[in-house]
Amino acid sequence: MLEISYITRPYFHDIALELIQELKQKSVLTVVIVVSPWNVNYLGIEDENLKGFGKSFKLTDRIKKKILEKHKSYFEGATILFKYEERKTSNFKNTLTWKKLLAKKKEILSSDLIIMESFSSFADWYLLFKIRKKNLCYIMHDPVPHSGEDNKRISIRHLLFNKVNRFLLYSSFSTELFKKHFPEYASKTLTLNTPVYHNLATSVEMTNLSDNMISILFFGRISPYKGVDLFYDAAKELINEFNNVKFIIAGKAIPGYSPDFLNADSNHKIEIKNQFIELDKLSKLMSGSYLCVLPYTDATQSGVVMTCYAYNLPVLVSDCPGLLEYCFDPANFSFE
Repeated sequence: MLEISYITRPYFHDIALELIQELKQKSVLTVVIVVSPWNVNYLGIEDENLKGFGKSFKLTDRIKKKILEKHKSYFEGATILFKYEERKTSNFKNTLTWKKLLAKKKEILSSDLIIMESFSSFADWYLLFKIRKKNLCYIMHDPVPHSGEDNKRISIRHLLFNKVNRFLLYSSFSTELFKKHFPEYASKTLTLNTPVYHNLATSVEMTNLSDNMISILFFGRISPYKGVDLFYDAAKELINEFNNVKFIIAGKAIPGYSPDFLNADSNHKIEIKNQFIELDKLSKLMSGSYLCVLPYTDATQSGVVMTCYAYNLPVLVSDCPGLLEYCFDPANFSFE
């Protein structure tokens, strides 16, 4: 049977779990989860050693056990390994942890195929050196930066690209975008269907539903390209027309993006949650909303759409090709 090593970071945990579910049925799968103080919150666990976003911690066996137990149904049948990294510490420490892990777990390098989901020139250069002659697939979530964002990693991508045998992308639109901007690698692309994020769909007990208010939700990482300003402006107009409708903006704004309304006081008609949304809060938002609206100005694909589908929550999207590709009813659930 094909042996695969899959190297990922918790930033992509929602989609990574669904990919693990598929890969483990068709291969002998080894998964390396690279955990850091900046991404451990995506794993949805609590532990006294976790001090908060960006604060160093020791990746104990207890923390590892909690991660494995939380996603047991996805991890069963695969070998799950962990690596701790500090993005802002010396390259030597990160290199040393890769060197120790690769020496101890030789199956990572001996596999028939290695899949990488992210690459850091500072933390992963030793790994790249070791796998430079391996059969390597690289998952491209966003081939180019979204409007209003600056992807500093683009300048280092060619360091990785010429080592890659196949580029995996999660929408046909994203694939065509990649081919346009990187034509020299166009023949190496493979398009995968973005899966529904079933792993995020957890049951939750809903309370305080007696006010009969209908909730319209904007959820996700808050960035200029997602059109949260359009959502807010529309909400200000509509609350005067519909007395039983409230609007919720939920998600953490990216660094450097802070429109005035994000810091405005929430009220009973427009609620603003400018924060990282933990899984239990996400479940309540998705389960308690009537509709999710995504007025994006550009998109390659959307994990929010797939999260809505997991909760059977209707989602209204703008007419970005990357969104329409996964909109099952464009006639009724998309707009210009």
